[in-house]
Amino acid sequence: MQLYDIEKYYLEALEEARTLPHISPSEGTLITYSRGAEPPAYTLYIATLHAGLKTRIASVVEASIHLLPYRDQDKVIIFMLNPRDSRALNTAITATLLGVKVTLITPPLHEAHEEKARIHNVEVVSVKSRYPLLTMTIAALTWTPRLFGFREGRIRGEISDLGDALKWVYENYKELLKDSEYEIVAYTPSTKPGAYYYCRARGCIEPIPLEAVIELPRGSKVLGLLTTTEEHTYRDVILLAKTQGVQLNIATFNTDPVTTTLYSTLLALVVTRKPL
Repeated sequence: MQLYDIEKYYLEALEEARTLPHISPSEGTLITYSRGAEPPAYTLYIATLHAGLKTRIASVVEASIHLLPYRDQDKVIIFMLNPRDSRALNTAITATLLGVKVTLITPPLHEAHEEKARIHNVEVVSVKSRYPLLTMTIAALTWTPRLFGFREGRIRGEISDLGDALKWVYENYKELLKDSEYEIVAYTPSTKPGAYYYCRARGCIEPIPLEAVIELPRGSKVLGLLTTTEEHTYRDVILLAKTQGVQLNIATFNTDPVTTTLYSTLLALVVTRKPL
């Protein structure tokens, strides 16, 4: 797939994301995700942390069995990629039965699931895009709560100008993209959305934390994603991995950790050439 096509599909997802209702996470919000929906969930989670909110993130099963019955929650936001995922819907229903306000962000639900959601007063945000994962991830960034200080204006400026984001990623990382057959992708907290998107597109099942690259066998081919903010924390890991014969190529994002969540996802999109 050519870059022109990738950009066209990205802009389509961006336009759809901007039409979705605005979701406002608040203090105590629990952010959950079903399998495959990690990118938007972690994008929103990182944004809430940098806004100073005490939020939590968990898979839908962890939330329904280990969190919701034992903790007071004001709000639950659920990202769901498979519209037939019964675990995500059951988590939404469990939360409403406990008196918690629930927002379920999902591709159009199966008719039976939609009826269950309606009966249990689950607020459903239907993502009708051809590329729901990309659309939800973009939307999650636009739902960033208000930040403190000078970062607020800068982040809002970046969010309002996302139309050129894919071109920016391509221009800044095109040398890295010449070698795109990475067996493994490694992440830091800010780049977790991109790593999960990459694995979803490539079929590599799970990404790994960047610190785990030193445990890989010699000759492993790895794409590492991190920000300049996090770089000093991983210098020893990067050096040791290379001395052990791990073929580690690093994409370093000199951007705010909040927007890096999306930029890392766009890098994964350009590398894999698979809009999802």
